[in-house]
Amino acid sequence: MHLRQNQHKNSNSDVNNLKLMSNQDFGFILSIIMLTLAGYLNADEVENLSTPLAFLGGSVAFVATIQPERLYKLNFLWTFTGLLLGKVTQTITLGLIFYLFFLPTGLVMRLCGKDELKLKQTQSYSFWCYRQQQRVPLEDTFKNQF
Repeated sequence: MHLRQNQHKNSNSDVNNLKLMSNQDFGFILSIIMLTLAGYLNADEVENLSTPLAFLGGSVAFVATIQPERLYKLNFLWTFTGLLLGKVTQTITLGLIFYLFFLPTGLVMRLCGKDELKLKQTQSYSFWCYRQQQRVPLEDTFKNQF
């Protein structure tokens, strides 16, 4: 229970300590994205979407120039959404990698009787592996090592 409370506190402190780009930079980047998308839609002759998007992109650029602090909430929401999507995507991706690659490989190795880590040596006193043949280093291997 105590550990879970600490994890909850850490997640809240992550939100409070969220590092945002400057509001002006965020506004300019967002307006460039909107204007580029509006130009692309205008080239495809989807004018019912391109005109409002171009107007919105110009408005965001204007606000970013005059009063960038007004974009703080949108900047925070955008960054928080990106981090949340990253955590969800990371969890799903790593789960898929584990269940699609590592788990089947381990099951096939177990079915074939493989013991690559040699964990089933119950009669041995130690897991130490001795070399079959001692390799004597040559004298010229110690010269010009780098």
